[in-house]
Amino acid sequence: MADDHSLCSRDLIEAAADSCAFARQHCASDAAGLFGSYVPLYYCQLGASPAAFAPLCALLLLLTICCLGSTADLFFIPQLTLLSELLVLPPDVAGITLLAFGNGAPDVFTAVAVANRADFPLLLSDLLGGSVFITTVVLGAVAWYANAPP
Repeated sequence: MADDHSLCSRDLIEAAADSCAFARQHCASDAAGLFGSYVPLYYCQLGASPAAFAPLCALLLLLTICCLGSTADLFFIPQLTLLSELLVLPPDVAGITLLAFGNGAPDVFTAVAVANRADFPLLLSDLLGGSVFITTVVLGAVAWYANAPP
C-alpha cells in the first residue's frame, strides 16, 4: 500500500468525489512545516481557484522578502560592519569575503546536517542547486547591472 504522501497528487485529488476531504486526509502532513500543507487550503478554503490562490502566494512572497530584508538589516549588516571594522577591511573586500561567507554559510550547514542522515541525493541537490543559482541568477544580475549606464 502506498503511503499518504504518494497519494497527494493533483490528478488523484481532482478525481476524488470530495476533493477537500481527500486533500485533508492525504496531504495534511506534519512534515509540511510550521504552517502546514497548502494543499488543503487550496482545495477546501479557496475552492481550487487559481485566481484566489495566486494573490495569496504573491502576498506571502512579499511578506517573506520583507521579513528577510528587515532581518538582514537588523542582524546581519551590523555584524558584518563590526567584523570589517575589527579586521580593518575596506568595504569592497568585506563585501567579497564576509558577505560571501554569510551568504554561503546556510548551504554549508545544511550540507553537514544532511550528511549526518546519509541522504546523498538531498545533499547533492542542495549543494548543486545553491551553486547553480548563484552562478546563473546572481552572476547574471551582477553582469547586467555592471554594464548598465549610470
